[in-house]
Amino acid sequence: MKTYKPQHRISMAAILLLFCCLHTSNATLSAHVADAVFAIQPDNVKYLRYLRYENTFDTATVSYTFGEIRLMYNGQVQKIPLSTFSGELKAITGAMTQGEDATLLPLGTSTTFTIPSDHPAEVAFYREMAGYVPCGTLRPGEPGGGSGTWEDNHWAVGAGRIPDVTEWVLHIVRASDDKVVGTLDSVGVRPNPSTIFANYYGTTPGRMNHVRTIPSGLAGTTVYLRVSPRRYGPTPLGMALNKMTSWVSFSTLFEYTPTARTLCTDEDIAYIQDKYFSELLSFTDSTMLATGTTPNLYFTTHNKAQSAIYRQRYMIDTVINNTPRIFEKDSLTFASEYWSTPLVKSSAGEAHNRLGSSLYIGSITPNPVAGSAVAVSFAGPFPTSRCTLELYAADGRKVGELWSGIASAQPLDINLGRLEHGTYFLVLCNANGLRVDARKMMVGR
Repeated sequence: MKTYKPQHRISMAAILLLFCCLHTSNATLSAHVADAVFAIQPDNVKYLRYLRYENTFDTATVSYTFGEIRLMYNGQVQKIPLSTFSGELKAITGAMTQGEDATLLPLGTSTTFTIPSDHPAEVAFYREMAGYVPCGTLRPGEPGGGSGTWEDNHWAVGAGRIPDVTEWVLHIVRASDDKVVGTLDSVGVRPNPSTIFANYYGTTPGRMNHVRTIPSGLAGTTVYLRVSPRRYGPTPLGMALNKMTSWVSFSTLFEYTPTARTLCTDEDIAYIQDKYFSELLSFTDSTMLATGTTPNLYFTTHNKAQSAIYRQRYMIDTVINNTPRIFEKDSLTFASEYWSTPLVKSSAGEAHNRLGSSLYIGSITPNPVAGSAVAVSFAGPFPTSRCTLELYAADGRKVGELWSGIASAQPLDINLGRLEHGTYFLVLCNANGLRVDARKMMVGR
């Protein structure tokens, strides 16, 4: 079933993205954002899957997130997806015994790959370790450090809150006999009886994006990677393993720096979202052209205008048993609820939607547009506060603001200027900036 959702399917990924947006912006794009990978092409959907291990105590948790494996050799990059993503995305509880967790061990594996025989090879991967307490707070009166470094933000848990040794070792395993033939990474967290910070250790534990050289003697061997989770201590309960997905590569968004854990500026986030939406439309259009149906993927956006464009382009709104529903235009397969009001039809009979009993766009004349002038009329209750009309291209790019003022029954005469021919969307926003209606407009020159 194909699903339309205006938010991401995994709340963790949405929270992390919003975290990025809170940081101070720079004037230019960061160089690395051009390499962002999106969960649109089927191979990338499989690639952007992550394992998150958590060892939770009474008042603190240590975590380990792993994914985005890449085999690199002779200037080539081969993406290696995880192999354990079947069934629901729900937590799996590990063994209660100490030592290597036999329950979780077989679940933390990659798909197999062959190590090149004619070139040296490296493995790149995303790995994040962190320690935290519920709601991100320490006990009342407990000292919280204060140098402002990433350690303060992601390792301050309070003295004595971590009673176990928790460790994760990344092994290379030969596929023919499941024998461990190499170790790429080993990190962990020890008890912290006398410091407020989690006592982390291992190979670059304060980094998220890693590159490791494959040990010699393995050329031509078919192998897979496996995370070995281990714990030693008095805690009676086992670790938990969560399977996560993301619409964009974590490695693009995150890295520990001297003062933060994000690589993103506000401009980076805007660029990433626009690039994602452009690639999504291109992939969806090409899939529909080839197969006659929309692809089976999850659309995510925090941009109301892009959400409206996607709905207008691929979905049909209607009401079933007095309940608003959204259907795909190609097959009318049930997808998702989104709106809280019934279907509204313009005088031309074109279906569109609006929120509540708000003002909405009544008509665009002419449509298609042959010149540069159009008349836009409004319908519904006329508010006394200002509203705006914004113009968006079909790829979600904002072209500009066409008008701002108090709407009335008198049609607006708007000069569009010189627009390239194609599909555009007029988006009506209320005084609070909330998108209350969107209408498609065709421009031909």
